[in-house]
Amino acid sequence: MCNLSMSKAGDAVEDAQQAVTLDPSYIKGWYRLGSAHQQKSAYTLALQAFEEGLKRKPDDKELLTQVCASITFLKC
Repeated sequence: MCNLSMSKAGDAVEDAQQAVTLDPSYIKGWYRLGSAHQQKSAYTLALQAFEEGLKRKPDDKELLTQVCASITFLKC
């Protein structure tokens, strides 16, 4: 999260990817991975990460919001 807040999206992607690889049930990891991809304007990858999180916790409002945001960016 620190890398994401410091605008180091590349490092944030690596950190979040490692987190979800170690623990695929870590919902916050999927959120952070998607957010890092969004920061890099990689909206397809962001959407995939958010959807992976939703597979594990379908009622997560933050993930649902970011799925909608990613879809919106992809349509632009």
